[in-house]
Amino acid sequence: VNIVSAEFVTSACDNTGLPKPAEPQVVFMGRSNVGKSSLINALACRRIARTSRVPGKTRLINVYKLRLAKTRKGLSLIHLLDLPGYGFSRGNRNQATSFAKLTDSYFGQFTVNTKLQPHSVEQHYEANVMLLIDSRHLGLASDLDALDWLHSQGCRTVVIGTKVDTLSSAQRNRADKALEESFGTSGLFVSAKTGKGMNELWKTIIAMNTPQP
Repeated sequence: VNIVSAEFVTSACDNTGLPKPAEPQVVFMGRSNVGKSSLINALACRRIARTSRVPGKTRLINVYKLRLAKTRKGLSLIHLLDLPGYGFSRGNRNQATSFAKLTDSYFGQFTVNTKLQPHSVEQHYEANVMLLIDSRHLGLASDLDALDWLHSQGCRTVVIGTKVDTLSSAQRNRADKALEESFGTSGLFVSAKTGKGMNELWKTIIAMNTPQP
């Protein structure tokens, strides 16, 4: 994928400023410090998202816009959305409530059928979600709960194991089986540091945002 330009668009506390359901987009969701910002920077091939060693720093939905040299499937623009991390124990109840409101605000757009024109056939859009999990800690209850919730919302979800560069070859082989056993699905393993798995991740993002015949 050839990135023509990449930019930060906005930090949103509700639907204001977010891309519409019909626009190409993918949202990154996961525990605090799982590597969402680093992965977005790797996809953009430049530093557009701030990273932090302190978990729980992101409190808003950060929106980024990437313009692409048109792909074979015709995609020339994609929005990447970075949700606040969940599962940070030091966060207080207000932070948890804020996270719930943000997720309800974003995903709520996709639960209502959208009419493109008066008297037209109603069209329903599914949210495209990358559920990021730490490859070193598969099967955490908070990650399993997140996947169950996303399924209940009808989201199109792919599980992504991050920081795969930290695993040995033997650990990597075990991780494939552990992910499938824990989440009931196969997933992708990536490294924002080494670039491993990034081509496959881009193929998945493009496929998610390509209309099916």
